[in-house]
Amino acid sequence: MLPLNSFRIGRVSRPSRGGCFRFSSGPSSSSTISLTETVPETQTIRDSNLAPKLSDIPSGSNSFPKSRNRDVRVNELMSRMEATAARTVRHRQRLADDREKMSLMGSLQTTLRSSRPSAFAKNPPSSTDLTLSTLIAATAHLGHHKSLTSPTNYPLIYGTRSDLAVLDLRQTLTYLHRACNVIRETVENDGIVLFATGIDGTQHAIKAASERLGKNGYALGHRPNNQNGVWVRGTLTNSIEVLKGPRQVVKQMHLAKSFKEGQGLNQAQNMRKHQSDNLESLKFQPALIVVLSPRDSRVLLREASLKQIPTIGVIDSDVDPRVVTYPIPANDDSIRLIELLAGVLARAGQEGLRRREQKFSRLMLTGSGHEKLHTNTLRM
Repeated sequence: MLPLNSFRIGRVSRPSRGGCFRFSSGPSSSSTISLTETVPETQTIRDSNLAPKLSDIPSGSNSFPKSRNRDVRVNELMSRMEATAARTVRHRQRLADDREKMSLMGSLQTTLRSSRPSAFAKNPPSSTDLTLSTLIAATAHLGHHKSLTSPTNYPLIYGTRSDLAVLDLRQTLTYLHRACNVIRETVENDGIVLFATGIDGTQHAIKAASERLGKNGYALGHRPNNQNGVWVRGTLTNSIEVLKGPRQVVKQMHLAKSFKEGQGLNQAQNMRKHQSDNLESLKFQPALIVVLSPRDSRVLLREASLKQIPTIGVIDSDVDPRVVTYPIPANDDSIRLIELLAGVLARAGQEGLRRREQKFSRLMLTGSGHEKLHTNTLRM
């Protein structure tokens, strides 16, 4: 028996194929102890139940198949790849069809007809070209807090999000088309359209809209410090007295200019004759009033209702739609939207101007034809 100090720390070698474990104290050691344990044949790894037999592997298993199942496995993989590719092709085709539909609708998801909010004032779209995506880009769907919602405005609200009322833009388009038809017929019948707003920064929008209508469009002026003009009480209900002073100022300025040209004496005499009792010419009666901020124009709306003048107004979620004749449910706090709506309504008024010119040209042609027919009958 060897003494204890003759043992050294060695290593256990990997068991051999016969199940033997060998311990060696190192290459320099002269003494070696071998521990051999014979494993029975019935407990070998080959015959144990730890791994299934190769002959029992079914077709398509995750384990490595035999050579006779390899072709079946390849066919299954090919069929799966073909099915995946077919699903991908169908999905991409559906996306292409949806993209084409969205492009026809002018959605924001495409770049074919993307809206540019900066161009609303200079180049506004017509009522027929206006889409839901354009209104969303102009923030027309944003309302006020749900606690401020007017009860009469519930049918015009789509829902709420983050305690904020969201307006139904489908109804906004419907009401806007109706308002465009009204202003088109008004201008076609030679009616005066008055634009008014109470939001700072929108004076240029109503001024451009009135200029598009020519002599049929007027805008509520603003002060020299770029503030909104205040509606003078009684301009509609008591126009004779209210407009007398401004009309006299205009006449005096015209008279002073005429004196410089040397024709002031005759014009002054004619002016005194026409100025006697001709107060009917001082009346101001627009045929339609477009109010882009009804909350800030209550006096104007009250006078318009007393004089039975139809009105078009932008109605937010906290405004009663009954205050105007033709409401347009939209966000009245957005300068971008005010520019868009003013431009769209002005484009509709321009269509009315073109229709009136076409009617006038047809009447002139018809009148000249009647005159020619009358002269021919006289000659005969």
